[in-house]
Formats: sequence, C-alpha cells, structure tokens
Amino acid sequence: MFETSTLTTLPILKPSAIAPLSLPMLMQSSGTLRFNNGQLAIDVNTPTGETNQTISIAQVANDVSSALQQLQGTLSFNQGSVTSNLATPIEDFTGTIAFAETASNFVENAVKSISGSVPFSDGRLVIDIPSVVNGTIEFGNGALVTNLSTPIGSYFSSIDLEEQVAFNFGSVPGVVNFDDGLVILDLQPQTQGGDIAAPINAISGTVVFNNGQATLNIPTPFGTLATNFDLSALATEAVTDALNGSGTVTFNSGIATIDTTGGLGTVQTTLNLPQLAQDFGSILANTQGTVSFDQGLVTSNLVTPDRTLVGTIDLSTFLG
Repeated sequence: MFETSTLTTLPILKPSAIAPLSLPMLMQSSGTLRFNNGQLAIDVNTPTGETNQTISIAQVANDVSSALQQLQGTLSFNQGSVTSNLATPIEDFTGTIAFAETASNFVENAVKSISGSVPFSDGRLVIDIPSVVNGTIEFGNGALVTNLSTPIGSYFSSIDLEEQVAFNFGSVPGVVNFDDGLVILDLQPQTQGGDIAAPINAISGTVVFNNGQATLNIPTPFGTLATNFDLSALATEAVTDALNGSGTVTFNSGIATIDTTGGLGTVQTTLNLPQLAQDFGSILANTQGTVSFDQGLVTSNLVTPDRTLVGTIDLSTFLG
C-alpha cells in the first residue's frame, strides 16, 4: 500500500469575493472549507489576508456556468505547445506556452511523491488506495495499460512500452524487455543460444516505489531478482510523447469542440462546459464534510454522492 498518495487536481471553486489560491499561496496558507447542506463556509488565512464567509454553492455554479457560456475562441496545439486565442467575460487570453513540458513536469513531481511497496502478479499491479484511486496497471504485454477509478471518474489509457532495462543477477547479465513482455537472463554471454526468457505475465513479486524510482523484486528458486528503473522518467517521456500532437479545441458559447491527433490517437468530441459546471456544482451542493489545509498539507474528510474522500496530501510534492 502506498504510504503517501498523489493528488489529481480538481476544479477549484473561486467565488468572486475570494482571491484565487495558487499552489504557492496554498503552501503559505491555512484554513478550513466546510460543506453543509449546499452551503460552503470558508475560513481561510492567506498571505494576502483573512476570509470568513458562507456562500451558496448552487449560486456559484450558476455564475460559473453563465460565465462559461460567454467563452469564445480557440486553443491550437502543435508539437507540445498550445496557442491560446480566447475571449472570456473577464479578459482575453492570448499567447503560446509549452503545454507538454508543463504537464510532464507535473507528472514527474507527482510520480516522485509516491512511496511504498505494491505486489504484482500476471504482469499487473492492483492499486487500492481507499477514497483516492483503485484499479489495475498492466505492463506485461508491450504496453502500459492503466484502468483506474478516481474521485472524478474513470481513467483508461494504453501507452506502448519500448524500454529495455538491463540488470545483473549475480554475475549473470539480464534485461527486462517491456516491449516483448519478457525477462531475459543470458547464462552464456560469450555464445549464442544461452538465453532464458520468462514472460512478465508469468512472474509474481513486488514493485517498490521511492522518489520516482521503481524497483522490481522477483523471487526465484536461486534468490531474488531485483532491477531498478526510473519510473518518473518513463512517465514523463510517455506524457510528452502523448501531448506532442496537433489539433484545435474551439469554444463557442462554452461548447468545446475537440479535434486533436497525437500519441493518444485521434480525439474528436464535444464537451458542454456550462453543463459540466452545473453538474459539478450539484455534486458539491450534496457534499458534506471539511477540507482543511495548513502550510501545504491538505486533509479531506468529505462524503460526496459517489464516495467518501478521506486522506491527507502534501502539496509540496507538486512543486519542482
């Protein structure tokens, strides 16, 4: 089981009377958000001052939905960069940023925040962190296949693995070939035909996570085979490759029309952002409990219509 868990960023409720809390500001702030019968009571101390007020979640959701209905313009993606040409009720957003690089840095920091030991068998990790994430991560068939349930919905992806990680088993050289799904030992390095290969899907053991490194431990009749690989580098590379695509997202009265092609394939769909804001507001309006934060430590004790969210997250892991 993980000793610490990573945070999937959720849409942040930003009433007009409250200064938006950026991640660096949260690291210097303390306070409590209390959800009770559709009301959100805010008691927050930040470097810019203190806020104490109660707001109607339904009203805020309506305001956000109305603002999104006025969203017009495009986001153009090209080889990891995104160019914005958006008009909003507040101001226009134009310019170009290295989107893939920003996302990759976030993923790298998130992966480095994971620690602990997880058993695996049949080429599959079974993840079960109550109230945070559960599901499976498979890596034995030439692809990293992620099928997880999170507090904000299901996540499925399949990314080809072409990596080969070399290791030594005593004096015997070997390699974990993720592309072919094999663990290979070369018993006679000087001659051909001395290899022994075992499918990853037929092997059981544990994976130990620490600061972005993953150590694969496989017990055998001859002892434990252990090999280390840089999980944060693999994840960062996968995200960068996936986002180095091209295409556009066009906003018209808050309706986002997506047409992109990249490492994740072709995505063509439409999202009704004003309706999503209303739906998310409905979830918050029917949520009970508290979220407390103090100098970068966020503690959640919430009961939502779908699940219970209980746990503590250290936001410092998300700062490079």
